[in-house]
Amino acid sequence: MSEHYDVIISGGGYAGLCCGLKLASNGKRTLLLEARKEIARKNRGCQCSLYPFGETFTVEGKDITFHQNNFTVKNALMAQLTSVECASGNYTLNTTPSDPMPIIDEGQVKGTLENVCREKGVNISAGTKVKSIETDGQRVRVSADKQYEADYLVGADGAHSLVMRSTPLTRKKIGTFVEMEVEAERMNIPPNGFYAELRNMLAGLYAQPYGEGYMLGVFQGVGPGSTRIDLKEYLEESLHKLKAGGITRRYGCSIPIYLSASSSHYMNILMAGDSVGSFSMVTITGAMLMGLLAGEALLKHMDGMAGAFKEYDKTWRSALQQQNMDRMRSFFFLLKRLNEKRMPRLVKALAGSDLASVGKWYYIKRIPAIVRAFI
Repeated sequence: MSEHYDVIISGGGYAGLCCGLKLASNGKRTLLLEARKEIARKNRGCQCSLYPFGETFTVEGKDITFHQNNFTVKNALMAQLTSVECASGNYTLNTTPSDPMPIIDEGQVKGTLENVCREKGVNISAGTKVKSIETDGQRVRVSADKQYEADYLVGADGAHSLVMRSTPLTRKKIGTFVEMEVEAERMNIPPNGFYAELRNMLAGLYAQPYGEGYMLGVFQGVGPGSTRIDLKEYLEESLHKLKAGGITRRYGCSIPIYLSASSSHYMNILMAGDSVGSFSMVTITGAMLMGLLAGEALLKHMDGMAGAFKEYDKTWRSALQQQNMDRMRSFFFLLKRLNEKRMPRLVKALAGSDLASVGKWYYIKRIPAIVRAFI
């Protein structure tokens, strides 16, 4: 006999947890299945920053309140980045954000969100991998450690989504994002600064404060015709260059890069987060908002609103600026020209001033130099 729920959520990331929170807060019997054994931890490469779109938030001391999902995380703030430096060759760009960028403790945020979900009644089963999915439009049957049934299923299971692959929904793959990341006790970068180096527009490194230490990641976007770099070698070179010491953790990830899906719903299945968003790298705040919107759409559909899923499809695309993200693909042919020789030219053309304090005339004057960088 299968266990029956109103909604089953596959995936215990930010989108899945926020969707579960919305549903359980409105009395719906909700099951969340997460393949990893622990939800409350940093599982793979992620900058751990909060961007000013998607879920709204405020920072007070080290506490962060997420307003739309209505929960507060104590001691969540690890650092606030007050400067950004991007280098290529012998040239650098410097930016001072108008608002410091918060760096969060993922374990603390996810742990708090998980606890709030459990308190509201979400049945969370970690270490439970979904194996197969079937639906007839009325009932969804999920095979995991045992058989489960629900009226609805939410696919919040990331870029490698099994739920997406189990539906006729389509996504256009345009490449793969590969990253290697380490945490270290010491690193030669500014204490409250974000530092990046770009070999070209699709390969480079970033480093920043993280907790009591630092985080460094090297990455490459690989598309058709791309030449792969040796990330292991690049990582070791970067660690030596930035004088990193006391390595405490290492991560790695390979994420398929897609344009946003043709649709985010199929029959009684709804998608959220990286499983459906453009480039498969939805931000933390974006995933939180998508989870909330998915939960609201399900509640409306349960109340008889036939167009609730179509409305959700439009709402999350608008909130996360998906059309603009997808249009970026039109510039890929141009960005490919920014190799290790041309990239420093572009940085040089833009260098010489704090990018946060200059106006449009700064860029207009540099248009000839910017164009020459691509030649």
